[in-house]
Amino acid sequence: MKNSDKPLAFLSAETERDLRRGYVDTSAGQIHYRTLGQGHPLVLLHQTPSSSVMWERFMKSVPNGYRLVAFDSPGFGMSDKPLRPTTMAGYASLLLEAMTQLDINEAIILGHHTGASIAVEMARQEPSRVKGLVLMGPFAPLSSTQLQWWKNKVHHWQPDAKGAF
Repeated sequence: MKNSDKPLAFLSAETERDLRRGYVDTSAGQIHYRTLGQGHPLVLLHQTPSSSVMWERFMKSVPNGYRLVAFDSPGFGMSDKPLRPTTMAGYASLLLEAMTQLDINEAIILGHHTGASIAVEMARQEPSRVKGLVLMGPFAPLSSTQLQWWKNKVHHWQPDAKGAF
């Protein structure tokens, strides 16, 4: 079997020796994270409805000198679901709490889609803690015309009982 034919093995003892997982307590429950490396903190925020697992291969490719921390946003991955619905501001506040629990006083924040929106809100709430933002596909607020088009033209779907669309 060629190496490219092998299935991906996330978190196997062979491939992920240095990657660690853990939990921190916040006011809305436990937040799960993955961490790797030492150095300047780089916080990784996933897109919805994903989890920090999306960052594992990326984490292994980052050069030495960074402390990588990939959080599962509240309600996703292995993090506790908030007791009530929250906003981007709520997610940002909880992830800033999680950073505090891990003694991360300042960091570069890399966010993908929803994670990018949360990252911007984190920077708004505590600008002194966010030393840089890397935004991949951030959400752009819609004008009232765009919002009306979206409500009337976009087909809304729900997954069936098996998770298909």
